[in-house]
Amino acid sequence: MPNGCEVEITPPEGDLVYCEICGVVYDTGRYRSCPNGCEVFYCDVCGKFPCICFNDACERCGSITCPGPWFCSERECTGEKCKVCGGYKASTRSGSDCPVCMCEENPDMDEALKSKVKFSVNSSKITMLQPYGLKVGLLDRLQTTKIEYWIKWEDMVDTDQGWLLQEGNSLKCDVSAIRPGCFKVFAVVTLSDNTVITTDLKDIEVRYPHADKDIANSPVVKAKMEEVWQATKNAMTTTHRQEKGCWIYLNTLTGQYEFGDIDNGPLVENNGKDGGHISPSVPKKVKQSESPLEHGYYRVAYLGRK
Repeated sequence: MPNGCEVEITPPEGDLVYCEICGVVYDTGRYRSCPNGCEVFYCDVCGKFPCICFNDACERCGSITCPGPWFCSERECTGEKCKVCGGYKASTRSGSDCPVCMCEENPDMDEALKSKVKFSVNSSKITMLQPYGLKVGLLDRLQTTKIEYWIKWEDMVDTDQGWLLQEGNSLKCDVSAIRPGCFKVFAVVTLSDNTVITTDLKDIEVRYPHADKDIANSPVVKAKMEEVWQATKNAMTTTHRQEKGCWIYLNTLTGQYEFGDIDNGPLVENNGKDGGHISPSVPKKVKQSESPLEHGYYRVAYLGRK
C-alpha cells in the first residue's frame, strides 16, 4: 500500500507507559524505565518529579532525613568536645560549622558541672559504730563508673593524706564509724566520660557512746552493773562498807562492751558521816593507729556504785 500499512506492527510485550518528564511512551516489557534515563530525576524518597519534599531537604547535605545543617555538620566534626555544653573547643574543632563550646567564655561552667554532683551527710554528729551516712546525688541523669568516699582528720585537710572508706558505684556509704574524732569527708566521682569530680568537704564528728542513752542501756553493761552492785553489797558489814567499780571499754571489732578488773574502794565506816567513794584505777593503755579505719579498744566510761 502507498502508505506502508503493510508493515507488521509488533504488539507490546508489557504495558505502555507515558514518561511524564520527556513525553516518550515505552514498553515496560522491553524497558524497566524510560529509555531516555529520566528515572534519575525522580526523588528517591517521595518518588515524584518534581520532588514534593524538596522544601524539607537539608540545605547542607540535601537529605530530607537530616534534621538540619547543625546535625550533618556535627557528624563530621572532630576535636575536643566539651563535657558540659556539648560543643567543640574553638581551638580544636575541625570546621567553622561545628558547634562551638561556649564554656571557654565562661569559666564558671566547670563549677556548673560540679554542681550537678551533690554530696551530703545524714548527720554532722554521729556516735561510734553508727554508719557515716554519706550520699551522692546526680542531676541531669549523669552516669558514673566509680564513686569513692574519703575521710581525713580535720587537721589534715591541707595535706594529701586521707583514707578510702568505700569504693564502687554506690550512691550511699554506710560504713560504720569506729574511731572518735573530728573529720572531713568527701566523694570522688568518675563520670561515664572519665570526667573526675571531687566534691566539697563536709564536717562530721564521731562521738563516744553516751553514758545514759547508749552505754547504760546495753544488756551486757546492765548485767555487769548488777554484778558490781552485788559485790558492793557483799562487802558491806554492820560497821563498814566498800564501793566497787570497773572501767568499761568498747571493742569496735566485736561491737561489744568489755570490762576491766573490779576495783576496790577504801573501807568506810557506817557512821552516817563518811560517804562511800572510789577512785578509778589506771585504765589499760591501748595503742591506737592514726588510721580512722582500724578497729580499736576504747575506754568509754567508769562503772561505780555506792
